[in-house]
Amino acid sequence: MNWILLRGLSRESAHWGNFVEYFTEAMGQDNVYCVDLPGTGLRLHEASPHSVAEIAESVIEQIGGLQGPKGLVALSLGGMVAIDIMQKQSLPDLSRVVLMNTSTAFSPFWQRMRPDNYPRLMKVAVARGLRDRERAILQMTSNKMGSSIAVLQDWVEIQEERGISRINTLRQLWAAARYRPEQQTPTVPCLLLSSKGDRMVSYRCSETLAKRWGASIQIHPSAGHDLPLDDPAWVISQIQTWCQSS
Repeated sequence: MNWILLRGLSRESAHWGNFVEYFTEAMGQDNVYCVDLPGTGLRLHEASPHSVAEIAESVIEQIGGLQGPKGLVALSLGGMVAIDIMQKQSLPDLSRVVLMNTSTAFSPFWQRMRPDNYPRLMKVAVARGLRDRERAILQMTSNKMGSSIAVLQDWVEIQEERGISRINTLRQLWAAARYRPEQQTPTVPCLLLSSKGDRMVSYRCSETLAKRWGASIQIHPSAGHDLPLDDPAWVISQIQTWCQSS
């Protein structure tokens, strides 16, 4: 199995941190690849598309040549990209999809971006220094590691080396806000993972998708939006259990 990891809004492959190492070790002989969305990471100098469908096309260009079964593990905006790929059946040999704390237009806007989070977003928007901005993002997305000096320093260094531009961040926001999945139920097996403690996106969004599609869902009781950062062991355990039972 080839596992492809997709990150979320304004984040890149390096933001997976230690999760990649843990996941690779846990999955044994499987291959694990981190893919950057346009405008982030190694694709920093590209313009981020205005739609999730176009972002999905660019992801397929990167991984379409991989041979054998493929699985997507995707967080937030990355989850929307994975849904588009899954519903359109545009990736050969796609056999599993794991969606973490994502949302779609099947849910109301106040669940997709929780209103009590608006002041935190404003704090991010007006932050003057890079460290202040990354600290605000970390505190907004993580319930366990929000005060971690080590994680904050890693994120600052990522942004210093390959910081996403404000215009590409806005383009990603625009694409996410406009994304509307197709009506049909995906045929690819899908696992939804969400966090009751997510202060950005309500776990109800994942519940809506699970109910609509008849998909498996597991809900973490306390982690934040960045579920693989807050509890990587739980995420990996849920994926392993699901793979063994389905």
